[in-house]
Amino acid sequence: MTFTKITLSDTGKRRVSSASAEETTTATSVTLNVTSVSYSIGKGIKTQPTLSKSENDDSTLVMGISETQLQGVTDSEININGVLDGTSTTDLIAFGDLVRHCKTRGVKKLTGVTPASCPLNYLNYRDTYFQDVSKTAATVNAGVYVRIKAFRFTQGAGRKYTSYTLTCVETS
Repeated sequence: MTFTKITLSDTGKRRVSSASAEETTTATSVTLNVTSVSYSIGKGIKTQPTLSKSENDDSTLVMGISETQLQGVTDSEININGVLDGTSTTDLIAFGDLVRHCKTRGVKKLTGVTPASCPLNYLNYRDTYFQDVSKTAATVNAGVYVRIKAFRFTQGAGRKYTSYTLTCVETS
């Protein structure tokens, strides 16, 4: 089996800012065997519009259902699905490292081992500013800063491979 490789590193910082306080406990960087990556981002929308004046008719008293209101952008979520070989000491140590990342509080950084071919490095391709990081528009980013939201794994009886899902929320 050939897998996409993504590296998870612990920055050791409480926030992305370089002036952020350091965490005393960090985790070892780990390279993940990835079978799939999903990314979701959305807009916060008020789903129950209110009864109000019609949007483009302030001069009349005509009441109607107002347009759905945009409430901002929701936090983007990255789900990384992968496998660990239960007969490989390297993969079992990687499993322990993943658990350690979940227990430490610092901001994590996801990077593709091959930046030119990993979509994670293009998530913010058109953005021109990140907190405390200068970047010009339309360039490949070195990685994505995240916080770990959840880590789940499943291993069936008598199975060689353990499948896992690592859920992260993008942070800045």
